[in-house]
Amino acid sequence: MNVHDIQLALRAVVPATWVDGCRFHWHRLKFKQRNRAFQQAHPNIQFPPDYFMYETYRLDYRDYWEDGRATANELVELFKQYGLSEGPVTLLDWGCGPGRVLRHLTDFLPTGSVAIGADYNPTYVAWCQENLPHIIALEHGIDPPLPLQAASCDGVFGLSILTHLHAEKQQQWLRELYRITKPGGLAILTTHGVRFRHKLSRSEQAIFDRGELVVREQGREGHRVFASFQPKTWMETELLKAGWKLAGWISGGSTHSIHGDQDTWVLSRSNEPA
Repeated sequence: MNVHDIQLALRAVVPATWVDGCRFHWHRLKFKQRNRAFQQAHPNIQFPPDYFMYETYRLDYRDYWEDGRATANELVELFKQYGLSEGPVTLLDWGCGPGRVLRHLTDFLPTGSVAIGADYNPTYVAWCQENLPHIIALEHGIDPPLPLQAASCDGVFGLSILTHLHAEKQQQWLRELYRITKPGGLAILTTHGVRFRHKLSRSEQAIFDRGELVVREQGREGHRVFASFQPKTWMETELLKAGWKLAGWISGGSTHSIHGDQDTWVLSRSNEPA
């Protein structure tokens, strides 16, 4: 039995959501002084509530702000690399949370561009609507559709969103993102690839190595403790089924990966009607 088998055995006894709650309070204490100092040095930055930051990223104000801004820049540059229009565009942050990346997008997009965020958590959407007036924030359900017209976005991205959904729901959302993307448009998504294999139990590793999806059904679907792990061949098949063409793939852990250890997928939408 490896360390992750032991961890899984413990999770069967202690609910993952309870452990996650304890971890949140520990992080709140751990970063208290550091966060207070950063907030005092930047009084004009409006931060979301601590748990919002913890649930969607990590509870470090400086890192939350600086990495959110850097990620927005990296995403825009990657979109441009694969042919995003040089003129004004409409870009969707699917699963935007409390706007960590979304709030910075228009600083890097051409003048006249529109940044839209969408999330299934109404409290995140409400916070964005109240505190980020320069963007559009929309609420949707855990299931499609999005409250957007077909072919209304030049580009869409979802950072670690498929990683918290079942197989069927992942396919549904891949098709929905295809629907709202303009012909010739682009999508960037990140997933738990081979860099996360060491986090799996031996039985889960065997499933992953067969090219099958691994799902840990802890907490509610969509929450951070509900996790899916996507082998490369499995993702390629799902993308093809949804109509996407693979324009680029960046392995997790590389210097160009958008979301750290997660695999980055760059997808192009055909010029055919959805």
